[in-house]
Amino acid sequence: MTLPKPLETERGALGPAPDRPQPLSFDARMRRLVRPVGSDRIAIGEHELTVDEPLARDAILSRTRERLTERLRERRPNADDTSWAKLEGVIQATLTGRTHYDDETESRLVQVVDGL
Repeated sequence: MTLPKPLETERGALGPAPDRPQPLSFDARMRRLVRPVGSDRIAIGEHELTVDEPLARDAILSRTRERLTERLRERRPNADDTSWAKLEGVIQATLTGRTHYDDETESRLVQVVDGL
Protein backbone atom coordinates (compact mmCIF):
# COMPACT_ATOMS: atom_id res chain seq x y z
CA MET A 1 0.00 0.00 0.00
CA THR A 2 1.37 3.41 -0.89
CA LEU A 3 0.82 6.69 0.83
CA PRO A 4 -1.78 8.97 -0.71
CA LYS A 5 -0.67 12.19 -2.33
CA PRO A 6 -1.38 15.39 -0.43
CA LEU A 7 -4.69 16.96 -1.37
CA GLU A 8 -2.91 20.11 -2.58
CA THR A 9 -0.96 18.03 -5.11
CA GLU A 10 -4.11 16.32 -6.33
CA ARG A 11 -5.78 19.67 -6.91
CA GLY A 12 -2.70 21.39 -8.31
CA ALA A 13 -2.84 24.01 -5.55
CA LEU A 14 0.52 23.38 -3.95
CA GLY A 15 1.96 26.73 -5.02
CA PRO A 16 5.55 27.75 -5.63
CA ALA A 17 8.39 26.78 -3.36
CA PRO A 18 9.44 29.44 -0.85
CA ASP A 19 12.29 31.70 -1.82
CA ARG A 20 15.72 30.56 -0.75
CA PRO A 21 17.21 32.78 1.91
CA GLN A 22 19.80 35.19 0.57
CA PRO A 23 23.32 34.77 1.94
CA LEU A 24 24.42 37.38 4.41
CA SER A 25 26.48 40.31 3.29
CA PHE A 26 29.47 39.66 5.52
CA ASP A 27 31.26 42.82 4.40
CA ALA A 28 28.48 45.22 5.41
CA ARG A 29 27.84 43.48 8.72
CA MET A 30 31.53 43.31 9.54
CA ARG A 31 31.88 47.07 8.94
CA ARG A 32 29.11 47.63 11.49
CA LEU A 33 30.61 45.16 13.95
CA VAL A 34 34.25 46.34 13.74
CA ARG A 35 34.37 50.12 13.49
CA PRO A 36 36.61 53.08 14.41
CA VAL A 37 36.03 55.09 17.56
CA GLY A 38 38.11 58.17 18.22
CA SER A 39 41.69 58.35 17.08
CA ASP A 40 43.18 55.50 19.10
CA ARG A 41 40.32 53.05 19.66
CA ILE A 42 38.27 50.54 17.76
CA ALA A 43 34.86 49.18 18.67
CA ILE A 44 34.00 45.54 18.25
CA GLY A 45 30.35 45.15 19.03
CA GLU A 46 29.78 47.08 22.24
CA HIS A 47 33.40 46.93 23.40
CA GLU A 48 35.84 49.77 22.80
CA LEU A 49 39.47 48.71 22.72
CA THR A 50 42.58 50.86 22.54
CA VAL A 51 45.27 50.10 19.97
CA ASP A 52 49.04 50.32 20.48
CA GLU A 53 49.70 52.60 17.55
CA PRO A 54 46.99 55.17 16.84
CA LEU A 55 48.46 55.75 13.38
CA ALA A 56 47.95 52.07 12.55
CA ARG A 57 44.32 51.99 13.70
CA ASP A 58 42.92 51.98 10.16
CA ALA A 59 45.26 49.17 9.13
CA ILE A 60 44.20 47.16 12.18
CA LEU A 61 40.52 47.74 11.37
CA SER A 62 41.01 46.64 7.79
CA ARG A 63 43.06 43.57 8.71
CA THR A 64 40.59 42.46 11.37
CA ARG A 65 37.57 42.87 9.11
CA GLU A 66 39.24 41.06 6.23
CA ARG A 67 40.50 38.20 8.38
CA LEU A 68 37.15 37.61 10.08
CA THR A 69 35.19 37.96 6.84
CA GLU A 70 37.48 35.53 5.03
CA ARG A 71 37.21 33.05 7.88
CA LEU A 72 33.41 33.33 7.91
CA ARG A 73 33.25 32.66 4.19
CA GLU A 74 35.46 29.58 4.62
CA ARG A 75 33.76 28.16 7.70
CA ARG A 76 30.14 29.34 7.43
CA PRO A 77 29.32 30.26 3.83
CA ASN A 78 25.60 29.61 4.47
CA ALA A 79 25.40 31.70 7.63
CA ASP A 80 22.05 33.29 8.37
CA ASP A 81 20.76 35.89 10.82
CA THR A 82 20.75 33.33 13.64
CA SER A 83 24.41 32.49 13.01
CA TRP A 84 25.28 36.18 12.98
CA ALA A 85 23.44 36.81 16.25
CA LYS A 86 25.31 33.89 17.82
CA LEU A 87 28.61 35.27 16.52
CA GLU A 88 27.91 38.69 18.01
CA GLY A 89 26.92 37.17 21.36
CA VAL A 90 30.04 35.03 21.61
CA ILE A 91 32.24 37.98 20.61
CA GLN A 92 30.64 40.11 23.32
CA ALA A 93 31.33 37.41 25.92
CA THR A 94 34.88 36.89 24.66
CA LEU A 95 35.78 40.58 24.84
CA THR A 96 34.26 41.22 28.27
CA GLY A 97 36.94 42.67 30.51
CA ARG A 98 39.33 43.50 27.67
CA THR A 99 40.38 47.10 27.14
CA HIS A 100 43.27 46.65 24.72
CA TYR A 101 43.38 45.25 21.17
CA ASP A 102 46.40 43.07 20.48
CA ASP A 103 47.35 39.95 18.52
CA GLU A 104 45.82 37.70 21.19
CA THR A 105 42.50 39.52 20.84
CA GLU A 106 42.54 39.02 17.08
CA SER A 107 43.42 35.36 17.52
CA ARG A 108 40.51 34.87 19.93
CA LEU A 109 38.11 36.49 17.46
CA VAL A 110 39.24 34.04 14.77
CA GLN A 111 38.70 31.19 17.22
CA VAL A 112 35.17 32.44 17.83
CA VAL A 113 34.44 32.24 14.11
CA ASP A 114 35.97 28.75 13.96
CA GLY A 115 33.73 27.66 16.82
CA LEU A 116 30.46 28.62 15.16
